[in-house]
Amino acid sequence: MGILEEELKKNLRRTKITKIILMTLGAVGVMSVALVAPNAIQVLKMFEGKKKYKTKLGYRIQSALTRLIDDGSIKKTKNNGKPHFELTLKGREKLENLSRFYSLVKKPKKWDGKWRIVSFDVNEKRRSVRDKLRYTLRLVGFHQLHQSMWIYPYDCEDLVSLLKTDLHVGKNVLYIIADKVESDKNIKKYFELP
Repeated sequence: MGILEEELKKNLRRTKITKIILMTLGAVGVMSVALVAPNAIQVLKMFEGKKKYKTKLGYRIQSALTRLIDDGSIKKTKNNGKPHFELTLKGREKLENLSRFYSLVKKPKKWDGKWRIVSFDVNEKRRSVRDKLRYTLRLVGFHQLHQSMWIYPYDCEDLVSLLKTDLHVGKNVLYIIADKVESDKNIKKYFELP
């Protein structure tokens, strides 16, 4: 496996754990690390099949918690000397956005054979907007073709329209539907398509 593929898998695992933590906290409110780990393990098994990452899982969960604390999405408190975590207002907003984006992208039973490509050109002055766009595309499950070009096999026009509106990047983002993409064997493998 190449360096880029390994980096992509690492980013996807990181994003999955972050989603799991946010969704679990959203469902139960306050919880301890002891509750985060089993939930993350169960959900990761569903996403990653029979692969086991037990040796690194504790580290991955702790890293995700640290990132969420650092960006202000969750806060850490102590209860009887044990660490507990709860969503902040920013974390609730992030969770709402996750739910909203996932509701806009529905995976059909059968792939229609068409690729959806999102290409964007956002000025360096609006770097935070560009980063949010990339983060959201990665979170939803897009595959990065180039730095500003992402691909997805299912209809996601509503999501892209929402992103254009929310981030005020309408003219800077293109939504393309393509019948063929050169050398798409690895992309099909990534999305587990026939």
